[in-house]
Amino acid sequence: MALVNRLDLQIALTNSPTLAAPESGGPGEAIRFFRTFTQGLNPGQIRQCFFDERSLVASATEDLDLSGTLKEADNLTNVALTRLRVLGVLNEGPGTLSIFRPAAATGVPLFLAVSDGITLPPGGIFLWCAGPTADGVTVTAATGDLISILETAALPVTYLVMIAGI
Repeated sequence: MALVNRLDLQIALTNSPTLAAPESGGPGEAIRFFRTFTQGLNPGQIRQCFFDERSLVASATEDLDLSGTLKEADNLTNVALTRLRVLGVLNEGPGTLSIFRPAAATGVPLFLAVSDGITLPPGGIFLWCAGPTADGVTVTAATGDLISILETAALPVTYLVMIAGI
């Protein structure tokens, strides 16, 4: 089975004479970001993907282990990344999420420092993607393979997560 994925984010703008997408042919229509990945180990390619809908109770935290416990779509193969190339999170609410690099040396160095991260309100989307010639972020089994997700609004939360890499 060949693996081909395309990430596509489009933002529609109206009445903006200064912004135009090349494929739109006119001002103020849309800005579109996209990246296509093929299967493989080289920059611009991915080998493994993880997709899931997950839930947290109020004020709970979970660690997503990118080199161990997450399962691929076949629910048989463990995801064991050495390079993270895509991370996407959609907060379906009603709670608020923090996505961060856990304390100590166990976190994937996606964010600059230990405990750095972002807050994602209900309905918010976080999408990080390596460039087509970039190798991505190093994932090191047992010592640098976790991304932490924390519910911060004292409400239960449901979120979608997408992880891809080699």
